[in-house]
Parts: sequence; structure tokens; C-alpha cells
Amino acid sequence: MRVAVAVTPKSGKDAVMGWVVDANGERELSVKVTAAPEKGKATKAVCKLLAAFFDVPKSSVECVRGDLSRHKMIEIPISQEQLEEAVARLCCYNRSLRKRAGRSRRPHGAMRKVRAPQGRMPANGRAGRPDGKCHRKEDSRATREKS
Repeated sequence: MRVAVAVTPKSGKDAVMGWVVDANGERELSVKVTAAPEKGKATKAVCKLLAAFFDVPKSSVECVRGDLSRHKMIEIPISQEQLEEAVARLCCYNRSLRKRAGRSRRPHGAMRKVRAPQGRMPANGRAGRPDGKCHRKEDSRATREKS
């Protein structure tokens, strides 16, 4: 079966994202790959990812059209029902991940703990140099003396 695929190269992860609708109103399978779009590396990565996703051999997945384009036509040896079922499972899985990621671990309005600075504070209360002097004041004094 031929599947229209919209590819996002140089992404942060290799993932099949689900169905998207292009400008013409046609459905495409959105795929993200980490490979760069040079010399067909992204196309090979897409074929490898789709083969693993649909559990078919890599040699049976091939790019029919759009080798150097973001919009490709990929030939995969599966039926329409298998395709729809796999993508539906993926969309439910992504939706559950989004719900889990949206929950906060702290209740609303709870304060975040702030780490205390490392080391001890000088007696004069100024952090930074061990002698407690501020570098800016020294610099300004040195410029006044020179002029």
C-alpha cells in the first residue's frame, strides 16, 4: 500500500506522529527523523522507522516518489486496516502521554524550593570575593586615580 508521508528532518527524535492534513486537504502520515536532509539520509531514516513501526522488513519499504522532498510517497506491504489500526493506537498513546505530561507534580500555588548558596557568606554579607569587596567599586576607583 502507498502512504503519503510528511517528513520533518533534523528533529529531536525519530517518531511517527500521526495523521496531518496538507494544504490540498489530503491526509499524510507525519514522521520526524533526526537525520539531516542531505543525500537521501532522511529518506533512508524514514524507511527504516516505518519498517520498525509497522513491523515489516526494511527491504520491503521503499520510497516511490519524493526522494529529496519533505512530502514523500512510501510503499509499505500492509493493508489499509493494518495501517489505520497502527496509527489509531499511536494517536491514543500520544494523547495519553500529553495528558500525563500536562499534570503538575505540585499543587497550584505551591512554592518551589530554592537551593541555598554553596559555601558560607562573608561577615559583611557580600557574596563573591573572599574579602567581600565588589569588583566594580575597585575598577571605578582605579579609573578615578588614573585620571
